[in-house]
Amino acid sequence: MLRDELCNRTWKGLDGLMAAATRWLERFWSDGRRVLLLVGDEWLLVQANACSGSCLGS
Repeated sequence: MLRDELCNRTWKGLDGLMAAATRWLERFWSDGRRVLLLVGDEWLLVQANACSGSCLGS
């Protein structure tokens, strides 16, 4: 995950940090199917469905 790429490292400046984050995110921009990896064991989907009615003011 992104924190594995960014945490516990020292950065000379914000530009280096932003470049590392951008490289990590580019993997998802270049292949939309990789976004499914962020869902994991469907916890995100379950949470989105659980609050869809109550969170949106329906």
